[in-house]
Amino acid sequence: MLVINFLVYALAIMFFAIVVYGAFRLMMRGLKDVHKYEQELKHEKELENEKREKEGKEK
Repeated sequence: MLVINFLVYALAIMFFAIVVYGAFRLMMRGLKDVHKYEQELKHEKELENEKREKEGKEK
């Protein structure tokens, strides 16, 4: 009986660990995507600023 309880607890802990690991990976991937999105926005803003500067110099 003790062995069965031990196996059930071990399986429950392993399942919980897998769920936590999966959630952690999803969170990290989400943060990486957010960082990439912020970099793209920053790059677009820089391009817009350069365009405005060129238009200002032409006028």
